[in-house]
Amino acid sequence: MVTPLMAGPSTDLERGPAGLTLSWVNLNYVVGEARKKKAQKLVLDGVSGSVEPRQVMAIMGPSGSGKTSLLNVLACRVPQMKNAKLFGRLLVNGHDLREHDMAQLSAYVEQHEALFALSTVRETFMFTAKLRLPDKSSPAEREARVQSTIAELNLVRCADTLVGSAKVRGLSGGERRRVTIGIELINNPPIIFMDEPTSGLDSFQAQAVMDTLRRLANSGRTVLASIHQPRSSIYNSLDQVCLLAGGRTVYIGNAGAALAAHFAGASQPIPTAFNPADFIIDAVSVDYKDPASTEECVRRVEALLAAWRVRPASVLTATAAGRGGTQYGAVDGESKAWLARIMEERHPRGEAWAKSATAFRLLSSRCFQELTRDKSAVALKMAANVFFALIFGLVYFRMDRSQTSLQNRTGILFFTAMNMAFGISIDTASVIPSQLAVVGRERAARMYSIAPYYLANWICRLPLDVVPMLGISAVQYFMAGLRPGVEPFFVYFGIAVIEVQASIALGMLISALLPSVEAAPQLAPLVVILMLMFSGYFLNLQDVPAWIGWIKYVSFIRYAFEALMVNEFKDASFDCTTSGGKPLPPGFPCLDGNMYLKQLNFEAPILESIRNLAILALAFNIAAYIVLVLRRPRFLPLRPEKEMPGLTGDYTQQTSNLQTSLLPSRPAEKFASVN
Repeated sequence: MVTPLMAGPSTDLERGPAGLTLSWVNLNYVVGEARKKKAQKLVLDGVSGSVEPRQVMAIMGPSGSGKTSLLNVLACRVPQMKNAKLFGRLLVNGHDLREHDMAQLSAYVEQHEALFALSTVRETFMFTAKLRLPDKSSPAEREARVQSTIAELNLVRCADTLVGSAKVRGLSGGERRRVTIGIELINNPPIIFMDEPTSGLDSFQAQAVMDTLRRLANSGRTVLASIHQPRSSIYNSLDQVCLLAGGRTVYIGNAGAALAAHFAGASQPIPTAFNPADFIIDAVSVDYKDPASTEECVRRVEALLAAWRVRPASVLTATAAGRGGTQYGAVDGESKAWLARIMEERHPRGEAWAKSATAFRLLSSRCFQELTRDKSAVALKMAANVFFALIFGLVYFRMDRSQTSLQNRTGILFFTAMNMAFGISIDTASVIPSQLAVVGRERAARMYSIAPYYLANWICRLPLDVVPMLGISAVQYFMAGLRPGVEPFFVYFGIAVIEVQASIALGMLISALLPSVEAAPQLAPLVVILMLMFSGYFLNLQDVPAWIGWIKYVSFIRYAFEALMVNEFKDASFDCTTSGGKPLPPGFPCLDGNMYLKQLNFEAPILESIRNLAILALAFNIAAYIVLVLRRPRFLPLRPEKEMPGLTGDYTQQTSNLQTSLLPSRPAEKFASVN
């Protein structure tokens, strides 16, 4: 027997009125035209409507009609763009809603799954439960909520299976889609938004996902989904349809008889035994194969738009304010107080620091789990480290104290500095782009801030980077016969640890700047190579032109290499012989360690180099954090209708008998085409 998702800790949400009615009034979404400096494009044009609890509404229309834009506007998730503005009203049970309130009342399920491949279904849900359920929830209550979600979404058989990805074997496409839905259901949202929930799935999996939405609506939720062209069985699961063309409303209302009657009244009767979804999408699409077809399609679409505009009563009925409210007006005291209790429960005051600490602990655990569960990657990394340690140790095995060893010691110290920088920086550079979709979803849901995420990603990498460094450094140091003594070794190791920190920090900075995982192996090596060039090994830094010489000050490899060199050669003496104990040829100087360092312009005190290395590590971390803060999700605010100015360019202000709005004189290309 399936446990209802409402099971678990009793909340005000469960004890309150039976669901929420979402209404929207005269939504207008304006963006600047990319090709014209002053022109504006009306993506949504005076769209109004509502959807009630226990209903599934599909937002439909051809490509480019504004389906996803409307869904994002209703979910208050329209990304900020230059010259973009959003006007209108959103109401819940007749109560005007603020943007940040919607995040607490709703769940937004994205079209593409953003999940960690090496976590199981249960672990994925539990992570969300610990961050999204109130702190007062007990472990048993969280476990009950997770278990009920697994049961409700029919994921019991795969609850302990890895989520998987294209490279990691795991769940099927339909199961991953249901996991994505389940993540958003953990905190029991009364309103659910879904972007193309059946996209990319076969017919069986698509129907399974649609059946899930139907069950969610039957449990009292309000469900809105953008759907491109559903098959008949999926369409029959719908209660309401919002049909758009060119950002304007063609129809909104009952998906059954009312829709058929409206299209019949507009001289577009739906044929018997014909999928209504196919018919209405075709009816509002434009065929551009020849001018005559285009003109005919445009006339048909304009006629359908006009048929809807002359039906104000239908719109007003469809956009009723909802339970306990008046038309777009005030809400009753009971419902308003209930909404206030929901807001407080879903985002209680005074929990910010506690949530940050919890988020850091959970994010660190998840990060370390993702790193260590990839057994092949861990084994390959360890094998590479051991390989380089042995190779360096054997090639430079038991170096003597001759003048020839000066060059050999310089070589192994440079390769040490390079090896610690190259692999770690490039490996870390792909971290944030690979997680960007998941973290973006979790940040948009206000699960945690940037600080615990960044700190967790930095901390969790230390065991796999620093701990192996101790063993590798010991093997390499003593095999090569570097400077004997306990103090020189631990200074050597300390420099290595700090350089690893700087390498991780640089990788995180590059990672924060990159738009995709594919860009990491392209950009990261270029940055590291640039720093290698200015490390002091390949060229004399005193001779570098001033216009590019500044790079030496941000080359952390330079400071690490210089510190290693000073640690090895400062006050050290060497024999005046060549390799094999032969005397130096006449005229060749016999250098001690200090003379050799002076010759290389490595005269900075070791503590100064270590300090500069640590400062760069800190600076890279701060810069990476700032970049991530600047890249956080930002959404357009919904402005009141009274602030909506007249549009310039191709648009004129017109008045309909429904409401005063901006209606564009749109050419045919404003409509989507039929492929």
